[in-house]
Amino acid sequence: MSNIHLCELYYNTSPYTNYVKLCDMLKKSCKYDIVKTINIVFYIRDCRNGKGYRSIARQCYQWLLFNYPDEFKEVLHYIPNVGRWDDLYSIF
Repeated sequence: MSNIHLCELYYNTSPYTNYVKLCDMLKKSCKYDIVKTINIVFYIRDCRNGKGYRSIARQCYQWLLFNYPDEFKEVLHYIPNVGRWDDLYSIF
């Protein structure tokens, strides 16, 4: 497995990415490196320096919380810094 899965998540996400394809990209990317995947998801959501895709990032947050809860709980407090505080409501 190579970092091509990280690149796919980084470059191929758009507001029109369907949920099934997004979950597949996340699963492959997390198998390669969970920390880098979380950083890419934060970049996808970042409204100042990133892509600013709110709905896609919220779906990624939910998927990460269901599939990697221990790792995602460690970075949960960073979500309002890259997006908005109401992104936390969408997770639950």
